[in-house]
Amino acid sequence: MSVPYTPSRKCGYCFGVSNSIRITLSCSHRFHLDCIERWRERNENDSCPTCKWMGQRFYQCARCALSVHSHNDGFAVRCGCFYHKECLYRQIHQNLYNCSGCHEQFNAAVIHYMGKFSKQVTYVPIVNLNETE
Repeated sequence: MSVPYTPSRKCGYCFGVSNSIRITLSCSHRFHLDCIERWRERNENDSCPTCKWMGQRFYQCARCALSVHSHNDGFAVRCGCFYHKECLYRQIHQNLYNCSGCHEQFNAAVIHYMGKFSKQVTYVPIVNLNETE
């Protein structure tokens, strides 16, 4: 019988249990931001502290908890939390001005920037395949 994968709430570096785990590496190990930064300062490579896998790091969105894969998709706020641009856009436009991750209030620059950010929408015509000519 197979069991669905459930990500650990423990940091792979300090093994502390916390909801503030913000970084998920490609190997799926998760870390506090300050823990992974301490590891990176002590090691010259970008390996995972748990399994030593070399790969790119992903940040976890403070609003939806999914991985933020690139700077094109993501936005880092002053408190150190990361968001998908779309998630931060929705949060600001719902007048929610505190970070979902750490509850620190957003600074005026973030609110101003996201207020100017506009969603790009592409409309595709829908064709009914059941209709006959």
